Amino acid sequence: MPSPANTPSRDQQVQAVTADLVQQAEPILREIASLLVDTPDEKLFGATEFALRDKVLKLVAVALNARVGEKKAGTRGAASTAPDAAAPPDSTATDPARFSASGAKSTARGRTTGVAPAPKGSRRGTQKSG
Repeated sequence: MPSPANTPSRDQQVQAVTADLVQQAEPILREIASLLVDTPDEKLFGATEFALRDKVLKLVAVALNARVGEKKAGTRGAASTAPDAAAPPDSTATDPARFSASGAKSTARGRTTGVAPAPKGSRRGTQKSG
């Protein structure tokens, strides 16, 4: 990726963004430094490593927000001449007897399971094995 030409305007932007980043990043960098000082060498990896990664990702978020923040601008063009959308159409209820839950027309008549009914007088799961 070619580096952009250094112009006075660009240099001023870089200095402004740097100053903003340093100010916002300082508390996060103090948290990182404190965690590094307070953690024994044998415990630097594992949970501490993930905590450090989270703090570094905060720095990245700060940098991206600074970049987006400097570019944010509202639309300055004329308002749209398109008419406002009409109200959505009223919903109509479907007849549950005509359609199944899947939306397809039901063709089933009577019992719909493939399991045969238990014989009269017997109860499932109560037979004793002997």
